[in-house]
Amino acid sequence: MSGTHSGRVFWKTTLMLPEIIQEVPIRPLLSLSDTPLVESVTYLEESQVRSATLLRPNRTGEFGAMIFTLGVDANFQDPDVIRVTEAIARSGIVLLLPNSNDFAEVRVGPEEVDLLVDAFNYLSEQPFVDPNRVGFVGFSVGGSMALLAAADSRLRDKVAFVNAFGAYHDIFDVLSAVITNELHGDESIVSWWPETRAKDIFMRGVLNVLSDPEDEPILGSFLRNPEEFQLIDGNGLSEEGKAILLLLQAENLAEFDVARSKLPNQLRKRLNAISPSQHINNLNTKVFLMHDTGDRMIPFIESRRMFTALDQNVLAQYSEFTIFEHVNSSGFQMSFDFVRDIMKLFVHVQRLMSEVT
Repeated sequence: MSGTHSGRVFWKTTLMLPEIIQEVPIRPLLSLSDTPLVESVTYLEESQVRSATLLRPNRTGEFGAMIFTLGVDANFQDPDVIRVTEAIARSGIVLLLPNSNDFAEVRVGPEEVDLLVDAFNYLSEQPFVDPNRVGFVGFSVGGSMALLAAADSRLRDKVAFVNAFGAYHDIFDVLSAVITNELHGDESIVSWWPETRAKDIFMRGVLNVLSDPEDEPILGSFLRNPEEFQLIDGNGLSEEGKAILLLLQAENLAEFDVARSKLPNQLRKRLNAISPSQHINNLNTKVFLMHDTGDRMIPFIESRRMFTALDQNVLAQYSEFTIFEHVNSSGFQMSFDFVRDIMKLFVHVQRLMSEVT
């Protein structure tokens, strides 16, 4: 069985799962595989110098490959990141983790898609990579950027797959949830309390798209202490800054929508450019979606909306879990829910591994 494609995928998935879940006592992959090669690389694409970390199997051959994008303010030295990425390389897959200065500074814009397009082109050209088995795996905001890169006209017919874990579908819907503490379904409104870190990241992200640098400290003072903030003669805010302030002050969806309608066209255009909802019909690859239903960074309803909006011809797998904290494993457990979710995770990973093996 292990000599067939399906057999190889089965065993790769079986050995991979203990590396994804924290605190699993048995990790057979470590003793059954060689330590991967890890190197820092730089490359020039479209006159841009890029840098990344490259991991690849410690043997000769032509392998499938993944571009990993970890989201804003990610820690590449996190033990979970190191464990999972090394396990993927041990499994016979090449992995590229592009360095993003914008993500490090909590700045999200269309430029991130350019970075991922460049990473894809670089990786596909490597002699140890099969260019027909290259795709994206993105986490959190990185998952949304991975979807946008896969839908980009420069890549849409080249990408073999994209897996988005804990991603958002529409940036305005996420901002509305984070600002108003409300989730809006088709027929209901429910309370949703994001983590403090989620509020901090998305609010910093909003400030980082401002055109006038003098707006940032003023709006920053509002975010630090909204109860005592007073708007006197505009406080020196630009028209864009005033529109953003109105957005940040929204207490419900109706107020948010009014504030959104007053945003300058250029700002709305820039935010729409980082919303998969505006580009999802351009996807021409196999799409895998994952989300934890208890996510307090990006509400899981975002992936459900993506699932509904996607052409079913490109949707390869949609999975919901309860064993993660946003995109991080919550650890090994002995419970029915844990066993159920592990079975779902096995199926999801197995189908993804089939595309890259």
